[in-house]
Amino acid sequence: MGTRTSAVRFEVLFCGAAILLSVPPAKAEVPSLQPAPEQQTRQLWDDAFTSTRPPAAKPVRRPRPAHASPANEAFVGVTVWRLEAAAPESSRAVAITSAPNESWLAHRVELGSGLPEGQRVRLSFEASCKGFLYVIDREQYTDGVFGEPYLIFPTLRTRQGNNEVQAGRVVEIPDLSDHPPFFTMKRARRDQVGEVLTVLITPTPLAGLVIGRSPLHLSGDQVRDWEARWTTPTRQLELKGGAGRPYTPEEKNAAESDSRLLTQEDPLPQTMFRVSSKPGDPVLVAVPLTMTKLSLPR
Repeated sequence: MGTRTSAVRFEVLFCGAAILLSVPPAKAEVPSLQPAPEQQTRQLWDDAFTSTRPPAAKPVRRPRPAHASPANEAFVGVTVWRLEAAAPESSRAVAITSAPNESWLAHRVELGSGLPEGQRVRLSFEASCKGFLYVIDREQYTDGVFGEPYLIFPTLRTRQGNNEVQAGRVVEIPDLSDHPPFFTMKRARRDQVGEVLTVLITPTPLAGLVIGRSPLHLSGDQVRDWEARWTTPTRQLELKGGAGRPYTPEEKNAAESDSRLLTQEDPLPQTMFRVSSKPGDPVLVAVPLTMTKLSLPR
């Protein structure tokens, strides 16, 4: 994505329908409409994920989820946000400010849908388990080769380097107080097709990492070793109807403060990863962010 200011260059990566009604014969049974299997599965995942969050002080929208997450699986939620300049008439919407007279509105993007070069983006992460969050970025090229790995979280620019996570705690990068508070999609090479983020949650801090205000250059061998040791079967699903939804006050408040946790009543991540893992084992997820060829007007 553009600036390796807040860090990496993050060159990313990230019908009308006519309905015909017919009257069935007298004794015919009208089949009931059932959600698609993936939709049902995502709902079960959502219930399991939501059950790990703290309950709201005054539940108003739904009862406490009945489905708990089995001990041999964990969930990682990721939301990619695209930013657009806020128009004056949208001043009542939840805006992200990057300068006194510059603010942005954020909307969700489905992972894998692609983002054009020049697009400004933000990233949100949430886990169903306690641990320490690490996000590693690598460019990806047309031949499948990866660029050098950079640790883009934690850094001292975001939450002063605090990378502890727990259910309900959302981590956004860049930090809302960073300047600018977004990455800009930009290719480093003509054959770059995107970025791949390695999202890692460990039960204890990784030894030997000395973070600063800028992304930390890592050894490719070290990252490959982590992947070989900690990659387990993972499945990914999107939140149906979530793409395009705007940033909410609850999400912004949680991103601004470590003490503010998202509750069972608050919005869920756009993209959910279910990871098969034993309790106490590190959780590792690969998040591909695709960049499209279309360039935005400068």
